[in-house]
Amino acid sequence: MIRNLICTALTLCLFSGMQGQDVARGATEHPAASGKSLDDIDRESFRAGPSPLEMPGERMTEINPRSAGKYRPPHEMSLGGTWQMVEDTGDRTDWKAAIPAEVPGCVHAALLAANVIEDPTVGMNDSIAEQYSYKGWWFKRNFRYDGNWKNVRLSFGGVANKCTVYLNGKELGRHEGMFGGPDFMLRDELVKGDNELEVRLEAIPYLGPAASPFATSWIGTVVANCVYGWHYAKIPTLGIWRDVVLQEVPDRRFEHPCVFTRDTDGAMRLLVTLPEKVERGTLRLVVAPKNFEGKSQAYRYDIEGKSGTLALDFEIDDPKLWWPNDYGEQPLYTATVSLDAGSGVKDVQSLRFGIRTIEMRPLPSGAREDLYNWTFVVNGRPIFMKGANWCLMDVMMDLSPERYERFLKTAKDQHLNLLRAWGGGLSETDTFYDLCDELGLMVMQEWPTCWNSHNTQNLDVMRETVIRNTLRIRTHPSLALWAGGNESSEPFGEMIDMMGRASIELDGTRAFHRGEPWGGSKHNHDSWWMDLHLNNALNMEAIFWGEFGMPSLPVKESMERYMNGEPFRYPLPPNSVFEHHAPTFGAWQDMRRLFREVSFFVEPTSLDNVILGSQLAQTIGTRRALERARTLWPERSTGALYYKVNDVYPGLSWGSIDYYGAKKPTHYFVKRSLSPCAPVILFDRTNLTRQEVELPYFLLDDTLSLKGKNATLHVDVYDIGMNKVYERTDEIVPDAQVEKLPAIRLDSEQTTSPLLYFKTDILDESGRVVGRNWYIENFDSKQGAIFEAPRCPLRVEQDRNRVRITNVSETVPAVAVSVEVPGEADRLDLSDNFLWLDPGETVVVEMNIESPATVTSWNMAQ
Repeated sequence: MIRNLICTALTLCLFSGMQGQDVARGATEHPAASGKSLDDIDRESFRAGPSPLEMPGERMTEINPRSAGKYRPPHEMSLGGTWQMVEDTGDRTDWKAAIPAEVPGCVHAALLAANVIEDPTVGMNDSIAEQYSYKGWWFKRNFRYDGNWKNVRLSFGGVANKCTVYLNGKELGRHEGMFGGPDFMLRDELVKGDNELEVRLEAIPYLGPAASPFATSWIGTVVANCVYGWHYAKIPTLGIWRDVVLQEVPDRRFEHPCVFTRDTDGAMRLLVTLPEKVERGTLRLVVAPKNFEGKSQAYRYDIEGKSGTLALDFEIDDPKLWWPNDYGEQPLYTATVSLDAGSGVKDVQSLRFGIRTIEMRPLPSGAREDLYNWTFVVNGRPIFMKGANWCLMDVMMDLSPERYERFLKTAKDQHLNLLRAWGGGLSETDTFYDLCDELGLMVMQEWPTCWNSHNTQNLDVMRETVIRNTLRIRTHPSLALWAGGNESSEPFGEMIDMMGRASIELDGTRAFHRGEPWGGSKHNHDSWWMDLHLNNALNMEAIFWGEFGMPSLPVKESMERYMNGEPFRYPLPPNSVFEHHAPTFGAWQDMRRLFREVSFFVEPTSLDNVILGSQLAQTIGTRRALERARTLWPERSTGALYYKVNDVYPGLSWGSIDYYGAKKPTHYFVKRSLSPCAPVILFDRTNLTRQEVELPYFLLDDTLSLKGKNATLHVDVYDIGMNKVYERTDEIVPDAQVEKLPAIRLDSEQTTSPLLYFKTDILDESGRVVGRNWYIENFDSKQGAIFEAPRCPLRVEQDRNRVRITNVSETVPAVAVSVEVPGEADRLDLSDNFLWLDPGETVVVEMNIESPATVTSWNMAQ
């Protein structure tokens, strides 16, 4: 029965786009505004206690920072590094067969490094690697303890998934749940000198080949579930994937320090918990700029006979506000909190924070009981959410800072300001949140549930996950919203209520949503899963898009890394590597859908064509839906999150950046479409042939950079022979974020061409182009039409990392001008790509490397 429920929920997700899951239970279809929102109703139903900002606060006394004193933080020793790993054979084990294993890491990474398995991301090697998830493993680390620490805690940041821990042969305890723990206070188990730490990992339960991938063992526990075979990858994570730390614990200590913003004038609150009563002591706080120049401030609070949670208020002079990407800077502060409560080690902890407020307001039409408040308001300013989904970054659990930085900086470059850390992935790491703080990327953090699995997952394990991780990440300014999980059709019950109460009682500064989609948000992948035409993606509307998009193949260079030498053939032979690296491993007609999408543009007879056609389908299905959502702000749409930025595994996927880090064309088209200042033409269909049309035309200016200034908008429309069939110039003085201009009207003669090109520019008062978009239409009326434009010569000059490209033609635009650096796709960053160049126009593309570049276009003269 459980399996059937999970499969039914997943079917709703994949094949109906969850369109029916956006109305609260019991609500009428279109209730009038009542003054009460679904947020209000949910909060009442959770019966939560007061939030940290609702607690009565006590004032801290400001002091001279020099008088705050400096204390040595408690000792801490990482036990990460090289461990030993061996298969659990059932009789404790024979360590002579052990291989090295890096911690943090996973079993499969250790097996690969030791040449026990081939690279699981190549060919069909994942099917071999998967079998090692269904074995038990032992990890061992020897270390020396030379300190005289009075109290010592052994803390595991994350173990996947069930483990038993031993120190010097003594069992410390067992633990289940991937996202933090276990923790052990050590006594006589720890000795001065040499110690031996062992961790036994239980095998991931294997339910047999007939089990549905949507009803495997993940539905009973708490893990990153997207690697269990329902999508993307089928290598269930097993390993010690976060650091292991030995910590000194002071006799008088505090826990879970957090700084909350009470208002943007600098009124702040420090929250700390005293686990034991402190008869007499002093709590000191020093606040210092982290990434900008400024003065430090310090405060003190005298404790007399108190325990539990303290809410302490203080003021920051001349506060520097944290803003989302494109709306301002991201100044960060460091708070150092110290407790002096008698002799011995003083407890000292540091954390980062930013000064910003976030609230959710209803649409301009007012609050409704079936809708969440969907208008994000940051520091008092309503902001349209331009975002994307974010998944587990690597099936092999390479969660290095370098890898995070690669993908998150790319998201920033796209002008994204909100990422959805969705319920198939992680309760994200400190590294992720630190970088999001620095880059201005806000986060919707979901708990690891999908498709009603909250009804079958272990409540105690989930409760620990929610509480531990809420306390861990709540201080980050980038954290914007909590959510119960991914695509549950009935997000109700004890587990969801627990999540809602925790979000209020432990935080309360961010909204909590029962699930996603819910309460006005929608998901839609019907152009893929329901075989609908791309026109579906051009006409979608939602108050808030939590997911939508199209899959595409990665760049050819990336495909060559995982195809294991297999040549592309059309039609595909059975059991090909090409098909294996598809959304459902080829099980649900992945290839039929792929070739259908490709055939809109080109014949799917070569690998180059299939790559290009799939990437164009993804580009059109993604960027045009984003543009439509932006034009509906603020009355009918407040945000859109396409699916998705990154990939957990290489192959045919929805990511705009592939698994290796190479950027697909979608990245650059989305970057232009989400630019703070962008001209946008809306299309409700891809084929306008011989039709009279009126195309909505907009200037979008998120930050009002052109408000009150003279601006010029220009539109050109070309046929397949690059004959101009329409041209228009508008002189305006913009006044709003969304400026609707007169529609672009074309008659049936102007649309008769088998391909139409649309190009639109915004020019500022000086005549400088500050925004450009270009589109193709009618492409599905003739395969290969994109290559039939008249040839256009380009002049290319490279000076180190700057590529200067000139369209030498006097009459023919250059279309889809692309810069590549052979062999460097996974690390190449370009200031722009897939460009439109007017006749005689010159652009300079900046690269992050200085290797020789190659320039091509759809109509480049050879």
